This record gives sequence, C-alpha cells and structure tokens, in this order.
Amino acid sequence: VPEAQESLLETVAEDADRALAAIQRRLDEKDIDPALELRSDPAAAPAAPHARTIKVGVYPVAADPFHWGHLIVALRAIGDLGVDKVVFVLAGDDPRKPNMTPVLDRHPMGREVLDKFAPFFAYSPIAVGTQFDGETNIFRILALNYGFPVTAWYMVGDDHYRLTDAKGNPDTLPKLEGNLHKNLGHDSALHQLKVAFIEREHPAEAVPTTLEVKFIEHAGFEASSTHVRAGRLDLIPHTALKYARRKGLYGLSKPASK
Repeated sequence: VPEAQESLLETVAEDADRALAAIQRRLDEKDIDPALELRSDPAAAPAAPHARTIKVGVYPVAADPFHWGHLIVALRAIGDLGVDKVVFVLAGDDPRKPNMTPVLDRHPMGREVLDKFAPFFAYSPIAVGTQFDGETNIFRILALNYGFPVTAWYMVGDDHYRLTDAKGNPDTLPKLEGNLHKNLGHDSALHQLKVAFIEREHPAEAVPTTLEVKFIEHAGFEASSTHVRAGRLDLIPHTALKYARRKGLYGLSKPASK
C-alpha cells in the first residue's frame, strides 16, 4: 500500500473510531434508536407507527461517488446531533451536469455503500426525476411521514451558511424558512426542522435565522468526489471501488470476461 494511501486510511480509521465511540455512548444512554423506521422512498410502504419522535439527518449528495468524507460526517452527525439515522438523498440526473454518472449506475453504487452502514444510514431516491433542490426534498421526505413526530436536521456544507448565494438568490436558511410556510405536505404540528452545517470554510459572522443551527466538524482530511474522479480512488470505500470496477466507471477498466 502506498505511504500516502496508508496514511489516509489510518486517518479514516481514527475519525471513524471517534465517531463510533460517540454513537456507542448515545446507544448506551438510549438516546438514539436506529431501528426506528422512516419512509424515505415514495415507492415504499408507510413506516410502522411509533410514538417517539424520530430524529433524522437529511444529507443531499450527488454521490458521484461516495467518499469517506461523506461517511465520516454522517457518523459524526449521529453522535453530535443525536439523530437516530442519516438519510442520504442522492441527486437525480441533471441536464445541467451532463458529465455526472447516470442514476442507473450512481444510485445502485450508493445503495451498496449505504447498506453496509444500515440501520444508521438510509437511502432516498426522492430526487430522481425531479429538479427539486435539497431544501425542498427534505419537506417531501417529511410529507412521506405525515402524522409521525419527526425532527429533521438538514445537513449541508457551511459554504451555504449565508443569506444569498453568489448569484444573489436565497441560500439554505431563507429557503428552508420560506418552505416551512408553504404547503409541501409536511405536518407542521409534528415536524421540526433544524440545520447542521458541515464545517469547511468556517464563516466568521452569524447569519440571522429562526431555525436552530449547529455545526459538524468536517472529516480530518481533504476529500471530494472531484478528487476521486481525478484518480484519488483511495478516498472511496472498497464497496464503491468494486462497483466502479465492475461497471468501468471513473476510468477503471471492466474485468475481462471469462
């Protein structure tokens, strides 16, 4: 194993161990219950009734492909926020991003990764076939769980911790606040919305908002799907690597037919 790759894997293991220790403390204190069901797929049957509020992180990602940064952050969210599970909302195909790996490969690859972390991580295809943004899709997931008490943390990078984006359009906090007052199918009596920003740029100034906001520490290494697509295959879990090899993704050659 090359020295740089070995060093990265050691950092991943250390970060994961710390996150898992925090999760174990939550489990010991019976503060979280990852076995609680949440409906995140419109085609799935409704979740089983439960009286306790389910606490969930909703993490929109392209997952092209998943990398260890995504997964470490999600593990930290369970320990730091006390959520029962993290639902990854994988982006659908986007005509504005023609180079993105199609849903037909990207989603099965993502599901194979997330299945390894069940029941702490869950998959949602709710973005497929739509152009809705993440700040809308979280309400669509809440609508699938109408009548159930849910506290949902919207997870996003802290480069969105601002009122407007580079084009002057509302960014995450005003979008979410605006959607709270729209009829998007959620249950305003039973659904709570909070926001967790993943620390990347460390903004200095507080952004005014009516929503509860917390910050989650980023992974202890630089990781992005762009790095992976440029050849940093050591950044992805082996499950994703095996799938990519099988399908010839990210410049990898398909196995020779026997």
